[in-house]
Amino acid sequence: MEEKNKNYSKTLITNEIILTSEFETGNGRDFKEYDKDIFGFYPEKDSTDLYSSPAYYFKFKIENRLLKKQDTKKITITAIADDDKRGWEQFIGTKIWKYNLNGSIEQLNPKNTKPTLYSIGINLELKPKEKFFVSNMITIPYSEMKEKILDLCTIYPSNIKIEEIGKSPMGNSIYSLKLHPHENIWNESSKIKILISGSPQPSEFGDFAALNLLKMYLNKGEGFWNELKEYFKFQFIFFQNPDGIVYGKNMTNSKGENIFFSYNLEQNNLPQECEFVWEFIKKEPPDLYLEIHSYSQFKKTIRPYIYPYELLKSDVRKRIYKKLSKELVSFSNGAVEKIKLNEKWFSNTLAYQLQKNFDTLSFQYKLHSNLRLEENWKIIWNVFEKVIKNLRKLKIELRRN
Repeated sequence: MEEKNKNYSKTLITNEIILTSEFETGNGRDFKEYDKDIFGFYPEKDSTDLYSSPAYYFKFKIENRLLKKQDTKKITITAIADDDKRGWEQFIGTKIWKYNLNGSIEQLNPKNTKPTLYSIGINLELKPKEKFFVSNMITIPYSEMKEKILDLCTIYPSNIKIEEIGKSPMGNSIYSLKLHPHENIWNESSKIKILISGSPQPSEFGDFAALNLLKMYLNKGEGFWNELKEYFKFQFIFFQNPDGIVYGKNMTNSKGENIFFSYNLEQNNLPQECEFVWEFIKKEPPDLYLEIHSYSQFKKTIRPYIYPYELLKSDVRKRIYKKLSKELVSFSNGAVEKIKLNEKWFSNTLAYQLQKNFDTLSFQYKLHSNLRLEENWKIIWNVFEKVIKNLRKLKIELRRN
């Protein structure tokens, strides 16, 4: 594992405070005390120059070691930009998240953060013995999400089939979940197959959003399911990049490979995770693929990524793709990302390759880390509903021969 070669400190212990990034999803290095109750650190870069090398994501744990009632600590800890030229211009408005040990997540009061181009100062107050996690992104540990997924499989044993697609270089599992696996719908090519996945970018909360979308679907119950089963069959893929989540990466896996931009099928040496996912999907390609992303730059905008409709061979599918794209764009409030043919990075995404090779209608949708979680879950559910409502109207035309 690449971390073994790092020679900087990821933990600082004083008589009063512990600061560390040595935990699952942690990201931070060179923790230092500059003055009484004033600390700083650098977010850790991925070991790659691919696409986005500056370190924007950070997550650290802080603990007040003092025990007495009067020992409440007020400290300032500053995340320092690692790039002197670019700084954190895009992230100045970013919200800071507090993760409590009971599993709850809350936004820190904006008055307690002081962002500049080259630093984000965070003012914290800790009661005696109190400890919690702090991050500028919404990131949930792989082990926690895996446990929630397995719990759902236990609660809905006849409605979910879980399958391990493969393992990451560090031995973490990639999963597929098939809904209503024992129904005849899975033997009928007339049903429209929709595949949903979270982003392979580990600093984004795509998997967490996909998990909550799945939970909302299951909570709808039999009446809702039966209505949709007339037209659709649904499948989810979780953890396209599990190592990246575990080791607190910005973009890459544990080997420094950028999974998101590594579906270059002309290469013979795809990253292990890409190989497993691609081999699994191509056995039964989806009619529509929705990949959930998130970000935190600029205003609270949400938006789709639209892939080149020219990749689609079927004229009918081109027309349907244009219709769905128009619906998703009208629902959004940010600049639409239209991917060009053979675009340098995005032509090697899973979405691009599915649209190119299997006539799959492929979309990515970006949620926003500055919005409350409940808002994001409502948004992705609305996106899901828009997709299925429009496909129902066009159901006959999209069915595979």
